[in-house]
Amino acid sequence: MSFLRKHWHKVCFGILVLACGTFVTLHVDEREPESFAQLEADRQKLQDTLNAKRVSADYRYGDAALARLPQPLVRPAPVIPVLPARQVYLRPSKPGIDPASIIKGPEIVEKSTELPPLKELRTRAERGSIQVEFQLPTAVNMALQRADIYRAEGTDPHTLDTRLPFANVDLTTAKPVENWVRFADTYVEPKHAYVYAVKLVGAVHANRSEKDDAGHVLREIRYTAPKDALAVADDATHLLFAGQLSQIVPATALSNFEIKFSGTIGTVPLAGADSLAQNYTGRFQVRIWINDIQDWRETTVEVRPGARLAGKFFYKPTPKADAKAYAFDTGKVLEEIRRDSVARDATRHEQVTDPDGVPLLGDDNQPKTEAKKVRTSGIPIDVAVLKDSETGKTEELRK
Repeated sequence: MSFLRKHWHKVCFGILVLACGTFVTLHVDEREPESFAQLEADRQKLQDTLNAKRVSADYRYGDAALARLPQPLVRPAPVIPVLPARQVYLRPSKPGIDPASIIKGPEIVEKSTELPPLKELRTRAERGSIQVEFQLPTAVNMALQRADIYRAEGTDPHTLDTRLPFANVDLTTAKPVENWVRFADTYVEPKHAYVYAVKLVGAVHANRSEKDDAGHVLREIRYTAPKDALAVADDATHLLFAGQLSQIVPATALSNFEIKFSGTIGTVPLAGADSLAQNYTGRFQVRIWINDIQDWRETTVEVRPGARLAGKFFYKPTPKADAKAYAFDTGKVLEEIRRDSVARDATRHEQVTDPDGVPLLGDDNQPKTEAKKVRTSGIPIDVAVLKDSETGKTEELRK
């Protein structure tokens, strides 16, 4: 009983399956129904017909159908049309076209550009800088943008690197004087040699189109690249080309200082005096160009005869930076300070008299005078004599 309680649903399912099988076996038997027998007879009839290769009398393409046709059967001869030797056809008339409706291609306009090299390049050394001056070409039909400055230390032109310019000049804002443009190189060391070259960079308009009100392209303007020019950059509206490199010119920087004789301390003997005493000290103002701050600085130096004009002073690269020491040596030695007497020419107006000493009157009944040049007495001026320690040349500075 416990088995039936646990598996009663399985037992019921098995009984249902058994009942269905019994029903099919009793009611569905292919030997008893007449339908199965009729199907078998039709299948056998079809098979016999196929084996005998018989054709139905109603088949329209069979032998019986052919026998009913009139005899004999004759295929009609084909009809071949005879064509004339030459046929003439009327040429269709060409439809008229409104010329205004013809869509024409845009007009192509080509404009050439030229970027010739510089006319001339020269350098000029000044205190604390080298001035690079170049003359712009006149036959330029493109907008000059800038001038690239190339520099190398030394005197060998082969050391000049043209891959990256040392500096450049904006030609769109520069104001040339008779086509001459100046660039001041202030980053030079005293007595050092340099070589310079310049390359111009110009802008060419990018190819552009001109359209009518309907948006149709009327013409295309195309700009050709300058001859012997190198494309360096481009944008949506311009193409930049660099021209040929100019000639390479050398330059040697001067000293970066200026000396001014400001006075003496002590007794200075007159020029030509027998006294050989040099009981005095010379005071000089030295103005020095500092590359670090790109500016001039001044200091006062007091030296005795035979001493060098050298010293040290402090400066700040920036307002918040610590002070830095700058030691300088002008290479000049104070030979002596002498006091010269300098005479000057002056103009004096004297009254004109007759041989008897009577003053003559002019047309305005005033005493008549005439201008005469006279030489005044000497004015004492201190002169400092400096000697270059390298070349031995001397120079005189007046107070």
